[in-house]
Parts: sequence; C-alpha cells; structure tokens
Amino acid sequence: MFLLTLLTISCQLIDTQSLTPSPQSSSSNKSRREFIDNSISFGIATATAASSTYPAFASEELTPAATPLSLPPLGLGAWAWGDSLFWGYNPKNDDDLKEVFDYALEKNLAFFDTAELYGIGRSESLLGKFRKESCTTTEDFNKVQIASKFAALPWRTKREDVIKACQASVKRLG
Repeated sequence: MFLLTLLTISCQLIDTQSLTPSPQSSSSNKSRREFIDNSISFGIATATAASSTYPAFASEELTPAATPLSLPPLGLGAWAWGDSLFWGYNPKNDDDLKEVFDYALEKNLAFFDTAELYGIGRSESLLGKFRKESCTTTEDFNKVQIASKFAALPWRTKREDVIKACQASVKRLG
C-alpha cells in the first residue's frame, strides 16, 4: 500500500520524566539491529508508560478520518537510503540496507517513510526493490506500507506536477 501524499500524523506526546536511557543507549556504536530492537521496544513501552523521557511516538494505531487505512505506531524513515548529499549513501551499502529492511519486516515493523527527493528517488527505488525481493506472498507484499511525499518546489505547484510526481513515485516503488 502506498501513501502518496504529505502524511501528517499527530503523535501523542508523553510526559518525559520517569524513563531514563540505559547506559548503552547513548553509544554511537550501536548496530542497526540494536537500534531497531530498542526502537520497537520503546514504541511499545510508550503505550503503557505514564511518563517517559522521549516524546513523539504514537501510542496506538492511528486511523485517519474517512479512510480505511490503518497506520502502525512506529515506522522506519528511509531518508538516508540513497541520499549521498546529507547521509553519505554509497551503493555498496545496499546489501546492508536490504538486511535492515528484512529485519524490520521480521519484527513486524512494516511502515516505511520516504520521499521523492530522498536521494533523488533512490530511496523509493530501494524500498520498491526490497519489497519485491522480500515479500514472497501477496499478504506479505500488502503488509508493507510506504509513505512517500511530494516536494512542492517553487516551479512545481500545479495539479499536473503533483500527478506526474506521484506517477514517478509509484513507478520507483514498483
């Protein structure tokens, strides 16, 4: 399922005084796998914690009005996937990114955020490729949700610009 719109989700802000980060949580040497595990654990913890030190995680599934779409409380951002300008992306790391994608799916983290400008479409292309390679059944394929965004640049503000950008995103996402 693709969300081809600017996606704004109001997240519940949690009072942040009782949870303290563990000593290893400040380590910059944490593996991607540990980061996902900690993020998933934290996302679940916020649903029951009366107070914590981290704001801006949704505590339950959100369903926007007038749509059957159900959104999970936690997603994985893919800005760095393909963006060499800000994040130093290197195509040699695609296998590592595929491993992160597969591990996220294994942990039922199947909501990914991207944009047409992330790596000038490379992030969308990688997500589309990984989804196609990893999801062997229709059920698995449909479980993956990808939100992509259109950049309303000063020279792209007309209706047909949005339609053209969305069509290009759908093509990259597979």
